[in-house]
Amino acid sequence: MAEARRRDEWGRLSSLLAHLANIASGARWTRKMLPEDFNFCATKRFSGKSGAGGGMTVTGRNVRVLKQVFVDQKTK
Repeated sequence: MAEARRRDEWGRLSSLLAHLANIASGARWTRKMLPEDFNFCATKRFSGKSGAGGGMTVTGRNVRVLKQVFVDQKTK
């Protein structure tokens, strides 16, 4: 029951984060961000390098993108 609640909450939060990222990015990215890009509970994506569990591997590029979207926009 707790696992289902956690997945549901992450589903809603990832939808909100994807929406905010798409609003903040404008036309900088070549594709729209999807909720699956932010939801570590999604198991169908990132199956190659990230290993079991389907989570996203944290890399410098991922952190830079998040910083550009959520931190650098506030300073401009």
